[in-house]
Amino acid sequence: MKRNLKTGTIAFFVAVIVAVFAFTFALIFSLVTVRASATGAPTITVGSATANAGGTVDIPVSVSGNPGIGGFAFTVDYDESAMTLVSASQSSAIGGQLYLSQRLIWIGAEDYEGNGILFTLKFTVSDDASGTYAVSLVYKKGDVCNYNEEEVDFLIVPGSIKVGLPGDVSGDGLITIKDLSDLKHLLAGLSGNEYILANCDVNEDGKITIKDIATLKIMLAG
Repeated sequence: MKRNLKTGTIAFFVAVIVAVFAFTFALIFSLVTVRASATGAPTITVGSATANAGGTVDIPVSVSGNPGIGGFAFTVDYDESAMTLVSASQSSAIGGQLYLSQRLIWIGAEDYEGNGILFTLKFTVSDDASGTYAVSLVYKKGDVCNYNEEEVDFLIVPGSIKVGLPGDVSGDGLITIKDLSDLKHLLAGLSGNEYILANCDVNEDGKITIKDIATLKIMLAG
């Protein structure tokens, strides 16, 4: 009887110890999770924009949840048949020096711990480009580190370039009453104006017809 009581007592204390450890682990894990949610995972986001065929477009690249970076080397991933990367300009906030060759390389004078725009990519768009094209950054192990040469991992969020702004018939980047006038001239066969044909298909049905005028009127009416 005493042996059974002793065995039961030991089992009880073991169960209590296991429960305490489990509670402590759960508490620590929840605190870490809350902290991670509050600060956000280190993320680099590639922006999105619209462009006209044959034109240029700027794509901002920003950072959030930055733990501190001292240098990086990225490959810019995009459709080279539809556009060409012509330059990359760094934000004045990050300091250091940005280089564009086969890869995009930045070397900082110290850790940059801020958030916001890191740099801006400028592309020229091919004359025959049409549609939406993804733009992203690619890096491998060891390509991003802090000033102490410790690796830093980032989630990369891709962006896109949409070629063509349906309704922007004149190609000035805006949709105004002038575009409606230009579209009417085009459908009437009148010459003298320059048109971005890809933008004249306002309802994006693959044809330029009187329906596009009706759609453009609705857009202008808000």
